[in-house]
Order: sequence, then C-alpha cells, then structure tokens
Amino acid sequence: MRGPPPKDEPPGRLFRLLLDPRPELPLRHRVQGAEGVPLRVRAIRSVDRGLIEDKAASGPTALYSGAFLRGIVAAALWTPDGPAFSSPEAAGALPQVELAELGNAVGAALCHCSPMYGTSDEKAWAKALEDGALANPHEMIALAGCVDLGVFGGVVPRPDRYWGLPLNALLDGHWMVFRAARAAVEKLREKKG
Repeated sequence: MRGPPPKDEPPGRLFRLLLDPRPELPLRHRVQGAEGVPLRVRAIRSVDRGLIEDKAASGPTALYSGAFLRGIVAAALWTPDGPAFSSPEAAGALPQVELAELGNAVGAALCHCSPMYGTSDEKAWAKALEDGALANPHEMIALAGCVDLGVFGGVVPRPDRYWGLPLNALLDGHWMVFRAARAAVEKLREKKG
C-alpha cells in the first residue's frame, strides 16, 4: 500500500509544511547518550532515497543488512548543529534495537514531511493538498502563478521560482503542493466561469 497523507494533520497545515524549502519536523525520540540534543527529521529528495536504496542493494545481503535504514537515518536526521550522523556507518554504531526504533520514528516523520511519487498514495495526497491550498489562498495563488506561458499558449511549470531553488533541488512534495495549487485554482475558475 502506498502511504496516504497523515490523518492527524489538517490539510491546511500539511500544505504549509510542504511550502518550506526543506520541510522538517521535530522528533520526540532521543538517542541514548545524547538525550538533551533535539532532533529533527528533514525531507529528502527522491533521488537521494533511490541512491540509498541502490547502495544498500549492492551489499551482500541487500536491504536486509540494515544499510537502507542506516542510510535513511543518516540522510534525514538533523540536530541544531547539522546532520545527526556524519555517515550511514556512524548511524550503524547505534545498538541495533535503538537504530530500529530511531529508524521507525524517522520513517514516520518522513511520511509527513517528505511524500514521494512512487511511495505515496498520489491521489489521496493530491486531494488533501488541494483542500490545503484552498485553506491558504494567498500561497495557493502565489504558487499556482509560477508558470511561463509558451508562445503557442502552452503552460510551462516553474515551481522553482517560488522556492528560489534550482529545479533539481525541488522535492517531490514541492511538486505535489505546486500541482495541488494549480488544480485548486483551476477548480475555482470553473466554478466562477
């Protein structure tokens, strides 16, 4: 089953969360020996997740080795000073049970702040984000207007302008929220027209 949007998050708040250049959520879980260090889960690009999968799959026992879990934790977990772990190997220094618990907490947070095409229920996310766009009309209009009009009447999406990031730095969540804003504006036009 592909991951739906979180049911405990109102659509308007979910929409705003994904407007951040790098969405992140605080994590209640603490690492043993560093209980006073606040942790945050930061959204990752789908290509980075794919590279972590590729690297994990190249090992002797593929994904079952825990390489994927170590890679995701190292890529997505941050402290106020920067990445919580310098590498997947550093994350792997945690006791196995603690790494598994931390990995579950990181994975749950990523489901909120880092939806991805291919692993998310795209229709459910689109519906939730369209509802969220309508709850945030100013941002909906600003984001939906990030397009170029082609010479022959076509529309070229330019969500990179909203975030001030190059296209290759945009997250799948950015594209999802952009498309939801465009769809919500179109529905409003149809109602008025």
